[in-house]
Amino acid sequence: MKHQEITCPYSGTPTHPYIASLPMKPTAYAQFERLSEGHEDVKMLGVDRSAADVWTVFVACVSKNGKDLLESNW
Repeated sequence: MKHQEITCPYSGTPTHPYIASLPMKPTAYAQFERLSEGHEDVKMLGVDRSAADVWTVFVACVSKNGKDLLESNW
């Protein structure tokens, strides 16, 4: 199934203004959540679970570089 374009329902904060949208398999979500805990550079905002095979995780980031790295490497 092709992943459809998801509109981000979240906005950034003054400290975390950049929002990364990360499509991932549901099985990878728990691992990502564990890896992101305790990192002050990112804040989990929410997850779109509307597609059964690919979820979209929304993460607020401190920098554009951090957002770009997450989106290109996760």
